[in-house]
This record gives sequence, C-alpha cells and structure tokens, in this order.
Amino acid sequence: MLYLIIKRSIQVLSVFILFTLVPTAICMANAVELPSILIIVPDPPQDLEIVIVNITQDPNAPTVNPLNLQAKKIDKVMESYFVFYFEPVMPQGPVILRITTGDTTFEITVDDALLNTWSGNIFTLDLEKRTLAEGELLSRSIILATSRIVITLIIEGIVFFLFGFRKLRSWLIFLAVNLVTQTLLNIWINVHFDPLDSFVAYRVIFWEVLIIIIELITFIGFVKEKDEWKRGILRAGLYVIVANILSFIVGGFLITLLPI
Repeated sequence: MLYLIIKRSIQVLSVFILFTLVPTAICMANAVELPSILIIVPDPPQDLEIVIVNITQDPNAPTVNPLNLQAKKIDKVMESYFVFYFEPVMPQGPVILRITTGDTTFEITVDDALLNTWSGNIFTLDLEKRTLAEGELLSRSIILATSRIVITLIIEGIVFFLFGFRKLRSWLIFLAVNLVTQTLLNIWINVHFDPLDSFVAYRVIFWEVLIIIIELITFIGFVKEKDEWKRGILRAGLYVIVANILSFIVGGFLITLLPI
C-alpha cells in the first residue's frame, strides 16, 4: 500500500513536470509588453509625482508618444513603482523626468545610452540624493530574497513541528535542505523576473515540483524518528507535500502584496 502511494505521487509529479516543459501555442492576444521605463521608489511619500517633460528625439527616428505623461503608480509593501509606456518604440534620445513631492521639484535626465530598445528599463530613485540609479539595488534584492526565505522557513517549520518532528538532527536536515533550495529559487527569481512580472507564481511551478522531489528523497531517506519504518516514510512524505503546497499558496498571495 505504501509503495503504491509513493509510486502514484511520483507519477503525479512527473505529469506536472511534463506540462511545465511542453511548449505552448503562440498567443497573439496583446501578449507583447510595450516599451517602458520602470522607476522603483523605496517608501515614497503619498504625493510623489513623476512626469515626462521632454523627449529629445532623434529626427531620423520614428515619432514616440508616451501613453501617459504622468507615470502609472503601482503600490507595494515598502516601495512603489512608477511606469511609463511608449508607443511604438523606445525614445532614441534622452528623456527628462520631473519629480515633485510637497514643495520640492527637480528634474533628472535619463540618457538614451541607458535605455534598451524594448522593456527592461529599470531604475531606482533616491529622493534624498535626487539621483536615479540604473537597475535594482543589490541591497533590495538581498532583503527581498531573505524575507521570502524566512517566510518559507516559518511556514514549513510550523508544519514540520505539527507533523511531530522533534529531533535536532531532523531540524538540521530541514534547515539545510530548505536553505539550499530556497536560496537557489530566489536567485533564479531575482535573475529572471522584473518587479512588474505578474506570472511569477505560475512560472515557479516547475521549481516547486523539483523542490518537492528533492525534499521527498531527502526527508524519506534521512529523517529518522521513533516511528515504525513504513509509518515514518509516510509521515515524511505527507509533510513534504503539505508544507510545499501551503507555502506555495501563501507565497502566491504574498506576491500580490510584496515586491519581487
């Protein structure tokens, strides 16, 4: 009976992996993102506004129209995003931004050498220094990755405890496996996703399935408590599945609130 449960679990996980690897059909329903500039502002004041006041356009380039002269604002915990979309292409010359908050107004020029022809134009605004840095700050990535890892450890640690695991050796294995898998997962997220990506929860399914397989092998093989052998295997396997499903659901919800 136990053998059949484990066999069926591996078969289900294999189907999940297969579906994540199978190429999908091309969809033409406005799937391509417009050229854009994304500005990350840590803990911005509520009255902060960022607008485009000028685009120094190359006379030989196509005319560029910003779809919104005032940036579209997206609020997250700890930070906000200010986004400009362009049509039909990215400007071929410097873009001048005007930043206003309270009685303070200043301008920043974004040099065209910093602008990609399509998406991926991410900057971080420092209001105090009045500077615009290219890309995401390393400190931001470290803080967000650490926060996600800690949240996962708390959720799966509670489930681990509720499943009755008490030995120090079991907890050391729990910490080692989760720190390795979650660190690799978060490095992949930081490298492959931008802050506006709304499909993170779906695209990490392959990773989640892979983590479940790794944890099933590790916990079934190395976490030994006082249980009779077959019961111990079943308990470890159920823990892995329940803990990862729960952390995936909670993580999917938190993605809608927290920055990526």
